[in-house]
Amino acid sequence: MNKNKKSIIYIGIFLACILAYVFLAMMQPNKENKKETLNVVTSFNPVYVATLNIVEGVENVKVSNITSAVKGCPHEYQLSPKNMEDILSSDLFIINGLGMEAYLEDIAARSKDVKVIDASKNIHVEKEEAKHEEEHKEEHKHEHGVNPHVWLDIDKYILQVEEITKNLVETDSKNKDKYIKNKEIYISKLNELKKEMSGLDNLKNTSTVIFHNSSEYLLENLNIKVVDEVNIESESGVSANSLKNIIDKVKLNNIKYIITDPSYSTKVPDQVYAETGAIVCKIDSLVNANEDNIKDSYINTMKNNIEVLKKIK
Repeated sequence: MNKNKKSIIYIGIFLACILAYVFLAMMQPNKENKKETLNVVTSFNPVYVATLNIVEGVENVKVSNITSAVKGCPHEYQLSPKNMEDILSSDLFIINGLGMEAYLEDIAARSKDVKVIDASKNIHVEKEEAKHEEEHKEEHKHEHGVNPHVWLDIDKYILQVEEITKNLVETDSKNKDKYIKNKEIYISKLNELKKEMSGLDNLKNTSTVIFHNSSEYLLENLNIKVVDEVNIESESGVSANSLKNIIDKVKLNNIKYIITDPSYSTKVPDQVYAETGAIVCKIDSLVNANEDNIKDSYINTMKNNIEVLKKIK
């Protein structure tokens, strides 16, 4: 009897061990079935929109943008603690490059492990020449020597889309086909947008003055000559002498339209219009997010920009 009891106890212990082993095995994550999320962070709206289109419909990819609430050009943006936390925990941090993100050294000082993707890696731009007159010294200029607003040139934006796709494929190769298909769909839409630009042929070889260099590459693509560039990012405007020089240039070159960015004050452009009759055209640089339809915001905003330019006679 004692022998039978011992046998039952041993069998019970053996069964309890098996059950414990099975339970622990069930609690362990199945590496084959585990679906890890690819955490992608972008620096500002244009590259955010491009990335959203490339990852459309791809499971387990999270895309967030650190400057969604920022108004105006983000080149002097200061990272918040939450921004830094999001970037340091990301799998990919996608930037515009060309000096737009002045805070990159701050990130590098915190961690060398952040994988930064420069969307403009394969875009060649000339260094900004000394095209600002002496009287414009009080206005802002980019310190890095180049104009980083390449995305308003559709051809350059397509190169950014290509570079972002390449890095997503390298990082998440199992979804390669989806990324490439989405890229091709988006680029086909961008090429259709380029066709709409043909309606602006009447502006070729005309001249203008711009009040923010965000539109420079777009105008260059349209063969529009920029006579002067005045970067104004505050309500203070320009000095009386600077204003006079701008007005004189508009009159001398018989300029019919001047271009500004709706993110900034129109105080100075309006003063120029009052003195010269040159129409003030607002070309949106797309740096401010349109949360209603963010994925299509690049194409929709560029179509609006085209319509603004079409109204110039």
